[in-house]
Amino acid sequence: MTNEKHSHCISKVFKTDISQLCENCPLPDYIQRKVEERIIFKAEQRRSLLPKQDFLEYLLKEMEEAEDCKERQQLIENYSDGNEDPFRANRILLYIYNNERIKALRKFQEDAEKPARPAVQSFSWKGTQDQKEALCEALKDAGYIDPKTDFKAFAAIFADKLISSEPIHWKGSNRLLAYLFDQMNSGNPLIRCQEWQNLIGKYRLFKNKTGKVFTAGDLATAKNSINDPLHGLNPKGSEIIDAILKKVKTLRP
Repeated sequence: MTNEKHSHCISKVFKTDISQLCENCPLPDYIQRKVEERIIFKAEQRRSLLPKQDFLEYLLKEMEEAEDCKERQQLIENYSDGNEDPFRANRILLYIYNNERIKALRKFQEDAEKPARPAVQSFSWKGTQDQKEALCEALKDAGYIDPKTDFKAFAAIFADKLISSEPIHWKGSNRLLAYLFDQMNSGNPLIRCQEWQNLIGKYRLFKNKTGKVFTAGDLATAKNSINDPLHGLNPKGSEIIDAILKKVKTLRP
């Protein structure tokens, strides 16, 4: 015996929540699909286009319209002709659809009203000045940054507040730069910043062998290729970076 869904809601009582519908009712799938296609899709578009206050006003207007529709359906139901009302199915659909519409919009409202996270402005260097100088010299000696790189320019990368400046010329691979910062941020860290790739991209801190400035996407891809649990491999030169960082970390006072 199959358990096919009815072609419409056959309830003889007015239901007001999606959880009240029976397992054979066609409405839950239909309502959720329409909420995703119409309400969530539209709200995501508005969120990307509107200033925060305008977006919140849009959400409030949408929720008020949905509440008005629910009230109309409830009022009509109050004056309906008993259990056999042929229009009840449509009222149930409209009421619960708008109920789910409000739930979806409230989630957007809650997210929009959350206080913004303070922007990360530096790598939060945890080492000493001597360690910073030693790191700069070691990367020069290994051939990973230009030997003519001024220490002030290198130290500016680890300033308390970053600003965009002339990018440091990185002569190693994308993956090796990602490995360097990932290792500096782990174990006994020299920096404390989970978003290091975003900072490098945002402030245009490094450029590659051809002069292209590294983006956050470049480094995120490189990091993922190293840390992949199934196929990840350390980049060529990782043993040199390990040796450099080990030596630099021994300089702690």
